Amino acid sequence: MFTNIMSEPIYECYKLLIDFAFKKSKKFFFNIQDGLRVNDSVLGLFNEMKKHFIKRVPSNNFSHTDYTRGKLYIFECNDETNLIIRNKVTGLYDWRLPELPEDLSFIDENGDVWFATISHEHMGWFTEINDKEKRYLRSIIDVKF
Repeated sequence: MFTNIMSEPIYECYKLLIDFAFKKSKKFFFNIQDGLRVNDSVLGLFNEMKKHFIKRVPSNNFSHTDYTRGKLYIFECNDETNLIIRNKVTGLYDWRLPELPEDLSFIDENGDVWFATISHEHMGWFTEINDKEKRYLRSIIDVKF
């Protein structure tokens, strides 16, 4: 069952959501579609996180990114990458090309996406959260269960 994010988490709510995602995840990724312009700021961000880079895979590896050709850039979740991701933008859907990579999403220990976004559509959702996590999320962001 999906839990949809109803309005964009911004400012402190965004930071709390990112902290929550990093505690629950081992990996996160961004999607970069083939053929779209990418500014130097994207390369700068990836360079800043290069020691935490895991791999690059085709975007059809996950259902919410298989609508287009592109690449997913997968990184480790840790304190350093958390700090970068929570402080680079002020809202969940600010992750948009050409300034920044798109579709920030988080992967669970089984390799499945449990928290996904499609930034340019202002869409975000969770696939695997328990009742305690639902209560916490409800306290920080506008979600629909």
